[in-house]
Amino acid sequence: MNYFLYVAFIFMSYCAQAQNFSGNYNQIINIDDGGVIVYELTLNPAGRFEFHFYRKLICKICKEENQYGKGTWRQEGKYIFFTTESTDLNENYTLDFTNSKARFHKSETNLLFTKSNISWIEKKQLAKL
Repeated sequence: MNYFLYVAFIFMSYCAQAQNFSGNYNQIINIDDGGVIVYELTLNPAGRFEFHFYRKLICKICKEENQYGKGTWRQEGKYIFFTTESTDLNENYTLDFTNSKARFHKSETNLLFTKSNISWIEKKQLAKL
């Protein structure tokens, strides 16, 4: 009986930790000329994530851009590790977050990407909504 309670406690602690960090994170950059850049990340409690990058610049040759990524995430201390499997990639979801790592910066509300094969995501800080 004690073993069962111990296992249940560990499982509930793990779920509670994952739920603390799960949620929606974003950064919105409004540009003076009316353009906008948006980074959105959703960490689901079940260990899945989705990422959306949106950019709309104001110029004659510019066009709206949308890029998406998805996969799994896991927490180790204050770090979040991301993995994208080949089955997560398709014509819409093209960003591969494998080898990406983020940590909570200054509080549990700011997630800072410290490593990624996606060069423009490194050093990007997203705030929890």
